[in-house]
Amino acid sequence: SFSKNELELFYANLNKELKSSRYGKFINIYLNTENLEIGDKYVNFEALNIDDEKKKFSDFVTNDFNLLNFSTYHCVPSMQTLEELFVISKKNSDKLTIINYYVDADIKGFETFSKFKNKNWSSIRNNEGRYNTAYALYRITSTPTLFLFDKRGILIKKYARFDSQS
Repeated sequence: SFSKNELELFYANLNKELKSSRYGKFINIYLNTENLEIGDKYVNFEALNIDDEKKKFSDFVTNDFNLLNFSTYHCVPSMQTLEELFVISKKNSDKLTIINYYVDADIKGFETFSKFKNKNWSSIRNNEGRYNTAYALYRITSTPTLFLFDKRGILIKKYARFDSQS
């Protein structure tokens, strides 16, 4: 793991081509974004829905509680979390919206991942995989990582791993 100063020095020494690559852009976003803390408003981003339509995260923040779940089909804890969230979402469908952000670039994995759904459930993704804007803005380091927002978009809880006892 690098300190912020080490990462800034590394980024400053990249040539123009590397700074404009997806990796350079990722590092730049990461360096220029503060870590989201309890009480902060969500950071908006764009992603693709199941129909490949561009949507903003703000389009999904529509309920009393809105859970953003950064996850992948290729992670056992992520899939266990999806199963638990499915049960929770059925019990709380009138006040909870779940937004599952698939972090990998493979379409087949996303299609399998997206089979978990309920009426208050959305799956989104990007084409870049893990080196994308949302991943950097939310400083994701592992999956699953979840953010619970209230109806105003204020962060009320962060989870680095979810279970029904959380």
